[in-house]
Amino acid sequence: MILRIKILEPLHIGAKQISGFEDIGGDRAIAIPMPSTALGALATALGVTRGEDAFEALGCGRVWGPLIEIEGAKYFLSEGRLYAVSDVKRYLEAVKNPRVEPPRPRYIVETLTRPGVRLENKLARNLYHVVYTWIRGENGKPLAPGSISVLYYIECNVNGVRELVRVGGEGRVAVVEAVGSGEGPAKCLEGVLLSPLLFYSQGPYAEVGVAKGLEDVEEIYGVLTETWPPKVKSTYVGLGFSIGLKRRRAVYQALPPGTALKLKREAVATSLHSERGYGSVLC
Repeated sequence: MILRIKILEPLHIGAKQISGFEDIGGDRAIAIPMPSTALGALATALGVTRGEDAFEALGCGRVWGPLIEIEGAKYFLSEGRLYAVSDVKRYLEAVKNPRVEPPRPRYIVETLTRPGVRLENKLARNLYHVVYTWIRGENGKPLAPGSISVLYYIECNVNGVRELVRVGGEGRVAVVEAVGSGEGPAKCLEGVLLSPLLFYSQGPYAEVGVAKGLEDVEEIYGVLTETWPPKVKSTYVGLGFSIGLKRRRAVYQALPPGTALKLKREAVATSLHSERGYGSVLC
């Protein structure tokens, strides 16, 4: 089944919690809804919002993605740029070989900053800046509302649904629908991450092939950049606030979407919580 989130306005998918006045300029947003956000939106559309983990409540066995759909064509995200899915093999080769001409990004993710006011008992508690994301074309013009969809392949016990629900923070909404059977993802030995690969290491370094979440990774090639060589980047990703469980999810170390890597064995995903969509691999 395909879970489609049709974006109607700039979204705020926070990568961290804005704690107070000292964070007025410290917000950080993720370009597209992560797996936990997407499943939470689907659970809300189906009325599953009280005291339950969305993945378990929906009877899910596998989540994979996301891909971005614009005017019927599909793209993947890397470093704030969208590349055509048909270019993924050339992306991989360009990461490994400086003589290969890299593919051209088709769209750019831009950030928009707006002021926000946190209220408590109808009184202003503090001010903060909110970062929203949107997508623009090569001509610099923002895409029209409703022209962007985020797609996930899901194996969940749900029937077709189509609802307007809240997605992410700051009261933003999108159309969430689960439709059709959908073609399952292919297993990859080499590929590009579609979603953050979550990992954990107690020490100052995370050893590839050893650290939790990286056990099945043989080599990390890095993220395609404008200059050679590609860069291996690590960041921290918060998995958002669970409406069903009424608590904030954990924060993990992560390799970002767009990271090219080689696995020890073929798989559709590799990560902590890979069954929930994290560390999804495209090849």
